[in-house]
Amino acid sequence: MLSFKDYEKEDGSIDWDRLRKAEIEQGYRCYTCKQSILFGGKGYQEECHQCKDLKSGRDVSHSKMIRCPSCEHTEFVDWESEFCYEAGEHEVYCSSCDKVYVVTTHVEYSYTSSPLEDL
Repeated sequence: MLSFKDYEKEDGSIDWDRLRKAEIEQGYRCYTCKQSILFGGKGYQEECHQCKDLKSGRDVSHSKMIRCPSCEHTEFVDWESEFCYEAGEHEVYCSSCDKVYVVTTHVEYSYTSSPLEDL
């Protein structure tokens, strides 16, 4: 189990880069997309289920990456692309095989309210 204390700097702050690297090495984070792995920490590097699914032949969903159905090239989503924020189907150009394919974007919202006022 990793401890924040092991990654403290002299000024008491956390060395986040060193901690994340250790999390990847110990299997707490996916070595491909860097997301946390549920029930991770087996002592070796591994991929999350979403990244493993990208290598399958079926429809896949991933919160950070897309896969070309023609050449299987995967890449991180370009967050400056408009398709990241609009729900629906969008055409994407594959930089590896020069083909265009369709990505479906799903958008989820959550809302935060102010705390209750003292009664």
